[in-house]
Amino acid sequence: MLNKKPLNDKTLRAAFHRFNHAYFDGKLPKDIQVRFASSKIDRKLVGAAIGINYTYDKLILMNKRYQHSRRIILSTLLHEMVHTKTYRNSLDTNDCDLTGWNSFNLESLRIAKLGAFNGLW
Repeated sequence: MLNKKPLNDKTLRAAFHRFNHAYFDGKLPKDIQVRFASSKIDRKLVGAAIGINYTYDKLILMNKRYQHSRRIILSTLLHEMVHTKTYRNSLDTNDCDLTGWNSFNLESLRIAKLGAFNGLW
């Protein structure tokens, strides 16, 4: 569904905080930057969690190309938030199984069961 008015950085940050409390118990870093990319990023890329020193706790960027699609942006934001949580947890437990994606899949399923993607998929 296309929005007449595009989403902006403020609404994106508000969605991040709402999702953080609703589906992640407020445990994702509150100071993480969530915004639309100011320059063009890969056309195929909708969003990305970008970190420093191999941590996904600094920045979530979204592609401005999709600003008019609430469903695409918000479902991608949730996807990137799952990356943020599961990658941080794998570092905390020294369980860096980044090839199996098992913890990512389990976390995605957990938030889906809570209704995170209702109305988005």
